[in-house]
Amino acid sequence: MLSPPLALLTMVLTCPVMQRQVPEVAALLFWPSDGRVAKAFDRNLVFRDPATEAIVVAYPPEPGQASDPNVNVTVRREFFRFYLNNRVAPVVSSSVMRKPEGEYLYTYQVENCPEAKTPIRMWAIAGPPVEAADPEFRSSHPSWAAYPRPRVNAAKQTLLPGVPPGPFVTWEKWEEPLAPGSKLGGFQVTSGFRPGFTTAFVVGDGSLETPGEGVSEEMIKQYEPLQRPEVMRRTTLTIGPRFAPQTTNLEVAAAFQQDLQVLIEDEWLDGDSLFLQNLLAGLRSYIESRGASALTLQAVAQPGIETEIANALRLSLEPTSPGAQP
Repeated sequence: MLSPPLALLTMVLTCPVMQRQVPEVAALLFWPSDGRVAKAFDRNLVFRDPATEAIVVAYPPEPGQASDPNVNVTVRREFFRFYLNNRVAPVVSSSVMRKPEGEYLYTYQVENCPEAKTPIRMWAIAGPPVEAADPEFRSSHPSWAAYPRPRVNAAKQTLLPGVPPGPFVTWEKWEEPLAPGSKLGGFQVTSGFRPGFTTAFVVGDGSLETPGEGVSEEMIKQYEPLQRPEVMRRTTLTIGPRFAPQTTNLEVAAAFQQDLQVLIEDEWLDGDSLFLQNLLAGLRSYIESRGASALTLQAVAQPGIETEIANALRLSLEPTSPGAQP
């Protein structure tokens, strides 16, 4: 087994933040500054401006405008522009401790790195799956509005698509937000659930407001995917309430194994790390033996995220009661 469980888990990511273009935005055509769009793309109504990062919605060509075989472009007029509210650069660090009563106290610090374009006005994590009851749950912050219970609408686990969605756990402050280059701590969650990987969603300035007239059904259809939380908001990795008290250690180990594989494949974690390779091999042996073989690690975790993963696993595999199942 791993060395004795640690009471404290700290996960630290650092600036600068690697910017990840979501597929829905990456798939948009570039908006030409002169509005001349190749007629092969006459049906495209939503574009992105690479110079300003704005989303551009343009009027479709007039009837018959693209019918001339000698004309290779059609001239569009901009209908409206808007910015996604994901132009922030968040780092969400967390510390987790197990209280004497058996609950877990999660404390977060949020940093908005200097490369951010806008302040952070709201952020959230995806909580435990919606069907899982967590009667111990509560959240707080000294100055930001915190919702004491998770919001009903479910947050997709964008970074971990195989994990069922959980309700948003949200903090917000629309006045005096977190400016680029600053950080703030004191965000807390108390939960009966053990820690695991989860997705954090961070919101800056932006909107998806549209004029009241002239919006066609085709326009709505094309820019509707941009309204998804995982597109409108910046996503990042953190630790949050994940495993119900009755979850067995084997189930926890299997979840960590699957999560690590996904995060390595998506380059959130370094697949060439000797520690992570050793950890995955150890988890595989532990699971195949049904917990009979100890989970031992030969490679040393490097400072930073590797050390935090090791600590997370120690805390998550800590027996929650005498005689707990492996």
